[in-house]
Amino acid sequence: MHGLQMVDFIANTDSTELSAGIELTEIAPGGEPIAMMPVDSAMARAIGYNQEAQVLQIEFSSGSVYQYSDVEPEIWESLQDADSTGRFFNSEIKGAYWSRRLDDPIDADGN
Repeated sequence: MHGLQMVDFIANTDSTELSAGIELTEIAPGGEPIAMMPVDSAMARAIGYNQEAQVLQIEFSSGSVYQYSDVEPEIWESLQDADSTGRFFNSEIKGAYWSRRLDDPIDADGN
């Protein structure tokens, strides 16, 4: 389920069912870390993919890390081959897949 399917699911499910039905751990089964590879991009530092779970993980230049669910292997392959990681992300991934932020960046003061 991704994109508009997720919006429809959320809109038509009460909060009790919703919180019971969606577990954040399901996005990366088994808690296995996703192997990341550095990219030459102003938008991102690294990208990774779990083919079994179809989860794309992106570490952005800001330090934020997001996972995108139900990403087809073809999209992952195209992202790796893209001339511009940022352009490909903006046109093919951003807004098209359900995502969640994995971290909260810490500012320079450690807060």
